[in-house]
Amino acid sequence: MLAAHFHLHGHSLKEAIIETTMAMIFSTIPLWLFPLFSPVIFNVEQGTKAQLVENIRGGELFLYAVATLGPILYLTTYKYFERQERETEDGKKSISYKIDLPLGRTLAVLSVLMAIAFGAIFGSIRLNLMIGSPLELNQGGTIYLSGIAYSFSILCFCVTAYFRNCVTNGAAPDLMRGDEMSFLAVWRNRK
Repeated sequence: MLAAHFHLHGHSLKEAIIETTMAMIFSTIPLWLFPLFSPVIFNVEQGTKAQLVENIRGGELFLYAVATLGPILYLTTYKYFERQERETEDGKKSISYKIDLPLGRTLAVLSVLMAIAFGAIFGSIRLNLMIGSPLELNQGGTIYLSGIAYSFSILCFCVTAYFRNCVTNGAAPDLMRGDEMSFLAVWRNRK
């Protein structure tokens, strides 16, 4: 089990939380900045919460969730994706691919699948709004589901950043009481 191989490394976790928080704040500025300051600047009838809900009622958080998944795919594959060629017993070449980042393959595959699903859901919501479908959208459900999607993508981003920080900041040797290659070797051979 993964937990048996190491404990949480505080510095890497702190850096991952800071990275994730900064990404969340700056990537969502279009959603929250105007609703936050408009009551002060303009004479508006809607309160801040109502304006924020209006900004996300069309499923916009699905877009933000998909935008968060791209960096996850990049972080898991940029330095840690390897192609391996091996010769089998019958002399044929066998090609395999691996991602040498803890949970890297899982996070990469999950990111692609979630991006496709969230994109399809957002497209369906937009199409429904554009063509005036007789099927009425449940606005509360749309907001709730998009919030869950965005939260999950942010969690995946934080986990990816944490493991990348563990490997690149020297936490891997601390965690495994050896060098980075020992950590990766144990990770590859886990059951």
